[in-house]
This record gives sequence, structure tokens and C-alpha cells, in this order.
Amino acid sequence: MRAQIKQLKSEKMRMMKRMKDEAERVREITEHNQREIQSLRRKEKAAQEQNYGITQTNHYSKVIYQGFP
Repeated sequence: MRAQIKQLKSEKMRMMKRMKDEAERVREITEHNQREIQSLRRKEKAAQEQNYGITQTNHYSKVIYQGFP
């Protein structure tokens, strides 16, 4: 009986450790994914700003060249 109780306690401790480790692993993956999302958002914003600048430059060039026949 005592051996069975000891075995159950030991199994409970192993399961709790496994659950804690798994929760930590999920937390780390989530944090990594969030950092990656933020990085991609910054890159997207920079690309949009660059595209806007190119579009503006192209527009001004057209306006300027239209004034010269």
C-alpha cells in the first residue's frame, strides 16, 4: 500500500513537471512568434513607406515633364 502511494506521488510529480515544461515551451514559442510578427510588421511598414516615396517621386516627375513640351 505504501509503495503504491509512493509510486502515485512520484507519477504525480513527473506529470506536474511535464506540464510545467510544456507550458514553458508553449510560452517561448508564442513569444518568438510575436517577435517575428512585430518584425514583419516593421518591414511591411518600411516597404509601404518606400513605395509611397517612389510613387510620389514618379508623380512629381510626370508633373514636371508634362510642363515641358
